[in-house]
Amino acid sequence: MMKDKQDTTDLARRIEFAPAKQRMEMIISSDDAEALVAAMEPMDVYLTIKEVGELDSAELFELAHPEQVRCMLDLECWHKDCQHPQLTRKWIGMLMQLEDDRFLENVKSLDLAFVMLYLKRQIQVFKLDDVSSDVLDSERPIFTSPDGRYLIENIDDNEQHSALVNRFILRINRIDIELFNRLIEGVYYGLESNLEEEAFEDKVRRLGDRGIPEYYDAIEIYSPLDPQRFQPQARLRGMYSAMEGSPPAYPMRVGDSESLLANALVNEADNVELREELNWDLAMLSNKVLVADIVELGSTENVRDVLERIQHTLNIGLEYLSGGVLQRARELLREIYAVDLFRLGHSLLISYARRARISLRAIRLSEQHSTLALLDSPLRETMEGVLADRPQWYEGQDGGGRHRYRDFHDLRDIQRMELFIARIEGLWALMRCLLGEDFTPLDEHDLAGTNHADSGGLTIGTLLCTALSNLMLRQSFDFSALSRSDLTELRDKLGADRGPNADPQVLRDFMTYAATSCQKLTAADLERAQELAQVFVDELAQELHTTAELSRADLRYLRSLIVSF
Repeated sequence: MMKDKQDTTDLARRIEFAPAKQRMEMIISSDDAEALVAAMEPMDVYLTIKEVGELDSAELFELAHPEQVRCMLDLECWHKDCQHPQLTRKWIGMLMQLEDDRFLENVKSLDLAFVMLYLKRQIQVFKLDDVSSDVLDSERPIFTSPDGRYLIENIDDNEQHSALVNRFILRINRIDIELFNRLIEGVYYGLESNLEEEAFEDKVRRLGDRGIPEYYDAIEIYSPLDPQRFQPQARLRGMYSAMEGSPPAYPMRVGDSESLLANALVNEADNVELREELNWDLAMLSNKVLVADIVELGSTENVRDVLERIQHTLNIGLEYLSGGVLQRARELLREIYAVDLFRLGHSLLISYARRARISLRAIRLSEQHSTLALLDSPLRETMEGVLADRPQWYEGQDGGGRHRYRDFHDLRDIQRMELFIARIEGLWALMRCLLGEDFTPLDEHDLAGTNHADSGGLTIGTLLCTALSNLMLRQSFDFSALSRSDLTELRDKLGADRGPNADPQVLRDFMTYAATSCQKLTAADLERAQELAQVFVDELAQELHTTAELSRADLRYLRSLIVSF
């Protein structure tokens, strides 16, 4: 047997970061498994069961204490303020697998209103001395309670559901007649809306005591703030001293071990008191985000994704405030709450997403085509990620041909996003200036008889290369279609007859012309415009270089220019 409570608590801390199956095996094989489970936070027990799977974790569920089981049902059996019938039924089924004494102990720990609500949606109760003939003639299954006082009709047409609730009722009748009578009387007299409201309020209160907020309180985590005026609330030391047991470990099982946040937390590993306070702080934040995002806690993959995003967002806020200095990051973790750091990191992301929207709205090339649709790949995918409800980074920008999105991890990702936005802004400012105030919108150009007659493949890159080609060939920066005979001369001027990249002098001459023609543009605007223009011009040169016999080539596959057939 374990020596004392401290031994149990120490073992609970040692196993909390083990993989789920190993964690469960260590619990089951310990000398006093029940005491070990009792030392764990309910959320850790619950997530261990979910990660391993309910069928494979039956032994662990049997060891869970009634308070932990009640917390599991509080966590999973509600959708916002409504009891979730399918999930409630699933957990009732799990309770039915327990031995009588453990089953009764757990059922008694639940809110009676919660159990009554489940029953009221499954059965209708009549007093046998006051039942109408219509009920007796019902085609639905009806049985008489063992004491002969009640007639119980199954109102759920699903036979499996009816069988479960019948076994549940009869089992309670067999082992605790007083509880049976209270439940049946509650179903008979209780109003469904009142039962749901009572059970919900009790659930909110209990979870609130564990730092798990109600939905409408949780969504405040996403209220934006101004990063420039960020004034965090000073941390009160010992705020979590009244919390029972060890802090839940689940928020710390994920994350980038190389991040500033991870390194700052590692440095506090020897300070047990501070470490526990930080873990409680991260748990409170994680609970808020999980509730606000309406994450199905039963989906361990979804939970893990959200926990990883929380750590990335925290890391962004911490890098911003600390300037990337580890010692300052450690100080900040002691000084301010994780909730404030998260809101700061989230607000930084949202502020750049807002800037991206403003930038795209400012580009007025066409009324028929969205500016986003006119962006070239991978700019388009990058901006789509930035503009998502929760901004995402497009991994196609990282190389390797990966067409997928991920969370922003750090300030470097945000700086890269800022650079892409600045390049688009700079290029549009340049094009707008060179086109002039009276330029003809794209919609008014007659594209019939060109390789872009359907306008489906038009992009800003195509428009820039077409306008630049016209400037090189005819000293006019506009979107007029080129002729097939222009292509050979253009290839020679670009230097694409000698290699796949454009002659650097071409872009230098263009930027000199742009600087002279657009003196209102800043040096930064011109620099950003040049960076993006270089990409498009090199793509044009490569396309002309690799297209054999331009005089006979199929122009439909020439995407970098507008060309007449």
